[in-house]
Amino acid sequence: MTGRLRRVRVVGTSGSGKTTFAARLAARLDVPHLELDEVFWDAGWTKRDPAEARAQIEAFVSAAHRGWVTDGNWTARSPAASSFRPPA
Repeated sequence: MTGRLRRVRVVGTSGSGKTTFAARLAARLDVPHLELDEVFWDAGWTKRDPAEARAQIEAFVSAAHRGWVTDGNWTARSPAASSFRPPA
């Protein structure tokens, strides 16, 4: 690999330390961190509207010019997480 990491997705099983690792990595890389559980789950662990979740992700990605770190397993489960895919 050459160059500096710019976009990192951390995945793993529940309780494996994804959020802790991702937050520390983001701090080390000096880029913002987004926890996908906070995007996809609303108060009382109710599922957030997919369009609203997608808008939050797109706003995060658009504002993170120097890169980002995110954690969660949502890309396989929700089309809203497709904002993390590289452009075609």
